[in-house]
Amino acid sequence: MVKEERALSEKQKMFIQAIVCDGLKQGEAYKKCFGNVKFPDSRASYLLKKTSILKYYNSLSQEMERQAVQRGVWTRVEATRALRAVLEQAEKEIERTGILTRASVMAIIKSVKELNKMYGFYVPQNGNADNEVVFLDESNID
Repeated sequence: MVKEERALSEKQKMFIQAIVCDGLKQGEAYKKCFGNVKFPDSRASYLLKKTSILKYYNSLSQEMERQAVQRGVWTRVEATRALRAVLEQAEKEIERTGILTRASVMAIIKSVKELNKMYGFYVPQNGNADNEVVFLDESNID
């Protein structure tokens, strides 16, 4: 027996719109639409697993992407693609040469750092968002 999909509620639509259109994180969008509840991230994750919600999310995401491309707007998807291309190119260079150059390592570090910032995984330590990697020569390593 095929289970019939129910129409989305207005709150469910607002939840998806808050993620896709407003750029809120899932938990933030859930609190905005459903109020201040315990475990908003878990509840948001559960909601996004529902087929009807996921279909609406994908549909709205595609529409927003299409509109952005028409307007010539730089999108998160395009930024992600560009950063992933830099990351993959640096990894290929290391594999090809077998040498860790400063340029390739910095390309990897900066790409990962930017991708993490875009997706909310980056939390600066001690309030400093410009943590740097310092290369030492072997004489400085104990």
